[in-house]
Amino acid sequence: IEPEENDIRLRYRIDGVLLDIFDLEKQLYGRVISRLKLLSGMMLNEKME
Repeated sequence: IEPEENDIRLRYRIDGVLLDIFDLEKQLYGRVISRLKLLSGMMLNEKME
């Protein structure tokens, strides 16, 4: 997940090659990150230092 200036880009690395999957509206970034944290079992209030 790469935040860009105007949107968010979702990319996968397959066999060493980054493939663009789709773009999302920038305003959804927080919701996407929260959902991924929830699915991975992380605390939602944890932030990178």
